[in-house]
Amino acid sequence: MNPAFVQPVEMLPMPKADMLTDRQLAGKACVWCGVQPRESLDLGPRLSILNGGLRRWFPKAHRRCAAHEAGKVYELHRRMCARCAPRDFCPDATSLYRLSQSA
Repeated sequence: MNPAFVQPVEMLPMPKADMLTDRQLAGKACVWCGVQPRESLDLGPRLSILNGGLRRWFPKAHRRCAAHEAGKVYELHRRMCARCAPRDFCPDATSLYRLSQSA
């Protein structure tokens, strides 16, 4: 991963956009728990098909929710990544781990 190209939050999978509320799609509520974050973490712009058309949306999250999701992605990544398997953690794994510990 090139730090200037992909941020760890951009590696986090989002819930299906058609299952989210308008507030979640607008970044006014956490994309995972639905509660308005006092201090939100910007997850970067996303593209999804909604109502038959392509829509750009801007999810936000609580740091704790993003850290929880990053931990799940980190564990999956470590099992699947050829570089991480022999314990030589790649930059993606390192970034995901740091995000998972940031809550």
